[in-house]
Amino acid sequence: MCSAEPSTGKCYIAGIYDGGTAVSRTTCENTTGGLWLPTGASEEPTGYTGDAAGLVAQDISTSDNYVWTFLYKLELNDIINSTTNDWMPVISGIGVLAGSEQADFGDVESIFTAKTHHGLIHVRLETSDGFPENDDFRQIGLLRNPELAGGGTKAQAAVYADADTSLEADSGQLIYLENRRAITRASDQIEDLKLVVEF
Repeated sequence: MCSAEPSTGKCYIAGIYDGGTAVSRTTCENTTGGLWLPTGASEEPTGYTGDAAGLVAQDISTSDNYVWTFLYKLELNDIINSTTNDWMPVISGIGVLAGSEQADFGDVESIFTAKTHHGLIHVRLETSDGFPENDDFRQIGLLRNPELAGGGTKAQAAVYADADTSLEADSGQLIYLENRRAITRASDQIEDLKLVVEF
């Protein structure tokens, strides 16, 4: 993520070159309708910590005076299987593995740090994961922070086959609900659910 721009550049007010009135980036950006366009060629940052020894997390500076901050890393498997022209996978929260580059040098909550506006939630359900073969659903819901039976403990398992008894009734925040027609399912069928969320 770019966390600082070069201090040299041109200021445009409402799309028109200012001509030198707003001589600094701060003045330009604080002016109504101001747009600061830095000078200097762009350069791809190298390394992921900003530290030559790779031991601590630091800002990554480049010769064109941009400052970059490492947030996360896309693994090769994610790039091949999950990246499209519009979306890329980002591990966040408890999904970030301890000892990984993102945990040690990046940002566990990178999607919020980068001020993400849209997210694609992709859920894949298989019979082998405990998804029922002969109990076809007609309603799909997306709950935020449901609690285990008895209340007070957040539900964090991947699958709750007995959700009626495992989860606390009326707990969590209902984010999404969809009614679907009954589905005839094969024993090896996979359900791919994709949901675009705007923050």
